[in-house]
Amino acid sequence: MRIRVVNPNTTASMTAAIGRAAAAVVGPGTVVEAVQPTMGPASIESHYEEALAVPGLLEQIAAGERDGVDATVVACFGDPGIDAARELASGPVIGIAEGAYRTAVLLGRRFGVVTTLARTTGRARELAERYGCAALLTEVRACEVPVLRLEDPTSGARDLVVAECREVIANGADAVVLGCAGMADFCASVSEEIGAPVVDGVSATTLLAESLVRLGLTTGKHGEYAPPPPKPFSGALASFALADARVTVGGGRMTSLGSVTVDEGLAPADLVLRAQRAWVDGAFRPASVVVRDGRIVSVGPVDAVANGQRDETVPDGHVLLPGLVDTHVHVNEPGRTEWEGFASATRAAALGGVTTIIDMPLNSIPATVDVPALAVKRASAAGRVAVDVGFWGGAVPGNAGSLGDLHDAGVFGFKCFTAPSGVDEFPHLDPGALRQAIGEVAALDALLIVHAEDPEHLVDHDALGGRYRDFLATRPAQAERSAIARVIDGARETGARVHVLHLSDAGALPMIRAAKDDGVRITVETCPPLPGVRGRVDPGRSHRVQVLPADP
Repeated sequence: MRIRVVNPNTTASMTAAIGRAAAAVVGPGTVVEAVQPTMGPASIESHYEEALAVPGLLEQIAAGERDGVDATVVACFGDPGIDAARELASGPVIGIAEGAYRTAVLLGRRFGVVTTLARTTGRARELAERYGCAALLTEVRACEVPVLRLEDPTSGARDLVVAECREVIANGADAVVLGCAGMADFCASVSEEIGAPVVDGVSATTLLAESLVRLGLTTGKHGEYAPPPPKPFSGALASFALADARVTVGGGRMTSLGSVTVDEGLAPADLVLRAQRAWVDGAFRPASVVVRDGRIVSVGPVDAVANGQRDETVPDGHVLLPGLVDTHVHVNEPGRTEWEGFASATRAAALGGVTTIIDMPLNSIPATVDVPALAVKRASAAGRVAVDVGFWGGAVPGNAGSLGDLHDAGVFGFKCFTAPSGVDEFPHLDPGALRQAIGEVAALDALLIVHAEDPEHLVDHDALGGRYRDFLATRPAQAERSAIARVIDGARETGARVHVLHLSDAGALPMIRAAKDDGVRITVETCPPLPGVRGRVDPGRSHRVQVLPADP
């Protein structure tokens, strides 16, 4: 899950503090992205500043939509632009005032607010009325500390906040709400010092947003918060014009939802591509594709009006296709870069129309079997890639029980071998270790991809003769079938998601099909060389062509 926490002002140090507060409370697997606008005031302490912060805030909401975030927190106690943000976003959007108020009412019969300046107290009361909490609000007190002084440890700001919080409790409140995102760092220590619940809106609202996503709930889109109607904007706001339909791209294919006539988004596009033959929704048709910040943001009619820095037409006779995703790539860097490195692998992928690769965890040194090794792999890729790159983690005997750390660090799933992998630093799993890995992956609801061969049925490579048929004889069909049967048994017992890599034995398909029919979460692949290797290679010739598992 990804939660975007937007600080509507432009002070980076405050954004970092807000991000720390939010990240400290989320559960495993939830990533917090703390961001701020590229334009707007350094702090928000007036209606004027709040109004001018909203365009930058909405740019960040739109960017989050393009990036696929699951929920958004608006980290300013005035909840600026909250209604407009809910119109733009598909996921939940919550302001920290609302999140804090709704938390405080669960902690006692009455609560008070401590904010920064007296001029902001009216907004705090107004929001309590809006959110149905006014009858429970005892008072709103100001410590008369400007927002940016909250970050200065020599300013005495914390002591002033503590004093006002004590007064709130003394005047009959059961809990205190801190009325500024810049107070997030104070919350725990102030609560301990005054002996009463103190609510920080950033952390409370982040948890609320996370809970809504886990419940599968989001903003209703059939009434007031439906997407805004399309209409032209002029002058400095021209780039804020919206399309008449939301458009997404996913699943390896271009998808259009509705008829797009104007480029969606809040900033000029980097590129508009037009083609008479584009593959969209499973068919060829004329289309335009709009790219902003490296991402496709809309797919529409070929003659759609779009605001792009470059507008190009694909030549007649050419076809515009979605980029391919290759989930099985051995880049081998670092450690064996002479075999293949990120620079050459990703350039080759791009030339072949592959725009994303997922790198396998072995052949590189170190193998990607723990978080430090993943960090080394990422550092090796940095600045050297021509396409998007993701990483598989490895399941080996030495990292049993710690796959969750790799999962949290961002690997797409885990690969294991049930027979020797060919490199010493990536040992295979015996039947007991395989069952343990399957159970661990099931608990994470991750994916285990398996090179499935049973070493009990393999012949040692030293027995290879000089002919291809001799090589084939070392990899009998029963080696795959036996290993796949163990994978199926483990997945059936645990409910794990498993995937059999590069199947070469068609005789294993009936057991895989039967398992799927029984509800086992198993998938299988082959790869282009396998179905035709036997027909194209003379069994009597040398074994220069070797594919494992071998095609019997």
